[in-house]
Amino acid sequence: MSIDEVDRSSYHTPIGLLFAFISAIVWSFNSLGNNLVTKAVSVWTVSFVISLCYLPAFVFIKLEQKEIFETTDTILTVVAGVSDSLSLSLGVIGFSLAPVGDASAIIFSKSVVCAILTSIFLEDKFNFRDGVLTLFNVIGVILISKPPLVFGHADVGLEDNVDTFIGSIAALLCAVFGALVLVTVRKLHQRGTYDMAAIWSAKAMTGYLMFAVILSIRLEDSQNMSTLLDWGYLFIACAAGVIATGFTYLALRYQNASVVSLIGTSEVVFAFIFQGFLTEDNVDWMSIIGSICVTLAPLWYGLRGIVQLRQTDIEQ
Repeated sequence: MSIDEVDRSSYHTPIGLLFAFISAIVWSFNSLGNNLVTKAVSVWTVSFVISLCYLPAFVFIKLEQKEIFETTDTILTVVAGVSDSLSLSLGVIGFSLAPVGDASAIIFSKSVVCAILTSIFLEDKFNFRDGVLTLFNVIGVILISKPPLVFGHADVGLEDNVDTFIGSIAALLCAVFGALVLVTVRKLHQRGTYDMAAIWSAKAMTGYLMFAVILSIRLEDSQNMSTLLDWGYLFIACAAGVIATGFTYLALRYQNASVVSLIGTSEVVFAFIFQGFLTEDNVDWMSIIGSICVTLAPLWYGLRGIVQLRQTDIEQ
């Protein structure tokens, strides 16, 4: 049985949905850790340390696959790794300037980008229901993030307004690069040349070189953490980021990129829970309504995955 046949036979199984939901929960811990640690440490220092966590992946690269690797596969692997590294740094910036829940919501607008890219490059179906769910997702993100051009921010200071705007832009760019990662990983699966260790290695090397150069220029950002609690926050951010990335990639073995991306938006709910109980940022009613809109898609795709599995079992 070929690799493609294995992928098709396991498509839309509950294990893929489970991996996607676990990934969303762990990502929310990563978001919380980034938000808390960047209050004491530079975002570039955090990004540099997180990148180092992926260096051991070099040991696990599947060298036996080099014979079936073509130039296209190498390019896709590098694009996935570089995009993942850029998504990482932009996400850290977003969480450092915007509230945890707001940044999480904006980042998971990547479902819209992902749905468009997969329909173009991977020939995934994009039907009317997908469009409606995507629309609800966008509405939810808008209600949560409250763009200044739409809602205004007369009740906050100018500095907070600028920080939130910059954080929102960083989070949006994080979403774009995150969607690109999902699409390239799924494409590698279709070609039968996917190697998570190779992607992590590309991510580690890109992040190591990029953030090392930035820190060498901005020496004032290379500050040491002063308390054990700061180290604890950094550990949460690093460990959760690596674990969540692993679960995301595993989910892509059993579900298409759009499903994984949309289910991942449930992270927004967990992030707002952490925001309300563990940070100083308040959660208002618009954020709650927006979170409900965002979670409609994960619920629908979860139920659809179970129904499709049962139909497959009946046909067999």
